[in-house]
Amino acid sequence: MLLLFSIFIRNRNAFLILVAAAAALKLVLSAVEPASEDLGNIITLVASGHAPIGPWIALYPPLYNQTTANINQLQSWTLAVPLGSAELSLLFRLPVFLFDLATLITLFYVGRKMKTSQEGRLMALIWFLNPFSFMGVELSALPDIVCVFLVTLSLLLLISERPLLSAATLGLGAFIKLFPIFLLPPLLVYMHLNGARAKPLLSAFLLGALGFSGYLAWVLPYGTTYLAKPTPVTQLVPFVGGIPNTVNIVTFGMFAFYCLLFIFVKKAEPLPIFLLTLIVYYLLAVPGPQYLIWLLPLIAVDLAFADRLKILVVAILLASAFLEWFLASSAFLTPSGYSLLMFPMGGENVPSYSVALGNFLDSDLVGIIILPLVSSATFAFLLAYAAEQLRPWFHGSQT
Repeated sequence: MLLLFSIFIRNRNAFLILVAAAAALKLVLSAVEPASEDLGNIITLVASGHAPIGPWIALYPPLYNQTTANINQLQSWTLAVPLGSAELSLLFRLPVFLFDLATLITLFYVGRKMKTSQEGRLMALIWFLNPFSFMGVELSALPDIVCVFLVTLSLLLLISERPLLSAATLGLGAFIKLFPIFLLPPLLVYMHLNGARAKPLLSAFLLGALGFSGYLAWVLPYGTTYLAKPTPVTQLVPFVGGIPNTVNIVTFGMFAFYCLLFIFVKKAEPLPIFLLTLIVYYLLAVPGPQYLIWLLPLIAVDLAFADRLKILVVAILLASAFLEWFLASSAFLTPSGYSLLMFPMGGENVPSYSVALGNFLDSDLVGIIILPLVSSATFAFLLAYAAEQLRPWFHGSQT
């Protein structure tokens, strides 16, 4: 099996054939799957007229120039299997599929820049053939994939010694959805440790801050609600909302991490500091297993040079996250179980391949016992992976 896979890494034509076959399969599955819950929520946001309509809407052609009849048709589509509606499924998912391909291409160039074309092909395949990527990109069709692509591009620009362009790319990502802004402090630390002077550092900071300002510009007109409440197209700002005169754990945790980063890291490499920053934010913010998609391109780069222990940890992590997400969104989760708190829309319009499982599992058993255990395992292995990223720092070297 490994020998067969190595052929696709060593041989350019074999690699292109595999990518084309995987791309065709993704498009076919995209056409036959119903709207995800997130897509339904996005359509509802547009229909309400009282929610942020930002740059992410460019990903969804069916939402342009809406009429009442068209909105009603789209909302009906979100409640039914798309028989005869394959064109709607493709229209919603084709733009995110293209960004999926763009991320693949960027990863190839990251690998080629770091070592050779073979490493680039390996990184690209780890990303593109991963079932978790398909669930997080085409199936959910969230705008996060644009930010994921921009973060990957920012990494490529940084290792190509273009830090200001890297900062501008992170700012553009933050304009669409907030999380890339958390990578700006590590980028500034990297520039500082590599001898950047005050003017380039200030320029990089302003480029990132401009993106954050752009995010606020299209969210704030709808009030502070969407700064303190996550939706499929917005992300909570940690220091907004919460109980007055108390410490916000996410804000405190990120500040503490940045301070430790500045104190302990004396020879920074872009990949580990980017990857560890997003892991820390994920662990603090608990956004849900689907948002591990933020980490996957960086993980793909890391695995191309990893030892067997790290590969095993990541394999178990992704399997656990995949199972957690699958169980949380499957038809057998009903409001009688754990899904009442975490997934209140539980079994309303789920992928067809998860429906059959509901005939064999008890919803209370899954919701109250199995899902919390799987979720705990996901966090445990993510923490173990973070420890693997930290280990070289305490051995006086960077990998």
